[in-house]
Amino acid sequence: MEIFSVCRFRRAWSAQGRSLEELPYRTKWFPFGPLLAMKLCAIVIAGQFIGGVSGGKVDWAFIIASYFGLPLFLAIWLGHKWKHKTKFRKLEECDLSPV
Repeated sequence: MEIFSVCRFRRAWSAQGRSLEELPYRTKWFPFGPLLAMKLCAIVIAGQFIGGVSGGKVDWAFIIASYFGLPLFLAIWLGHKWKHKTKFRKLEECDLSPV
């Protein structure tokens, strides 16, 4: 999810007329580094399926244990958005001031 946060932050920063040189830290190899990391994570997640079907037999307990976190994450994230009624803000409205 880091790639989405970094990309949205950069887009909001530019939409508010700020220069990337103003940032105290810039992600090295942006956007290729974060995109590569996301693709590698997707490969690992997909590769977990191989462990569940190796040997010609499907091990449903292994598959469920491997992928349990994905729907759990989505349920928690969507539940938070529903409970707190949060919405995506326009890039121009994002608060980018330091905490």
